[in-house]
Amino acid sequence: MATTQVVIKGTRKGPAITLGEGDWRALLADMEERLQQAPSFFRDSQVHINVEGRDLCGDDLRWLVSILSQHGVKLATLRTTSETTANEAAVNLGCNTNAVTPR
Repeated sequence: MATTQVVIKGTRKGPAITLGEGDWRALLADMEERLQQAPSFFRDSQVHINVEGRDLCGDDLRWLVSILSQHGVKLATLRTTSETTANEAAVNLGCNTNAVTPR
C-alpha cells in the first residue's frame, strides 16, 4: 500500500487538513477513512484544506467537497500555491482569488 500524506490538526478555527504529495485518489481515500474514524470530531465542522502546490482540476475539487459533505463537513478555506488550482477553485467552488475562501 502506498504511503499517503494526510495531516489533520485541530485549530481554533476548526479542523485543518493538509493533503500532501502522493496519488490524489489515495489521499482522498485516506482522508475519508479518517473522517469515518472520528465522526464526532468532524461533524458539523468547517474544515480548512491545504493542497499546497498540487494542480487540481474542477472534478478533483468537486470530489473533495463531495467527500466532506458526505461526512457533514463544510469547506471553510482551500489553500493552494498553484495558480491552476486557484483558478479551478474560483470557477468550480466559487472561491475568491488564490482559492482562500469559498463564497
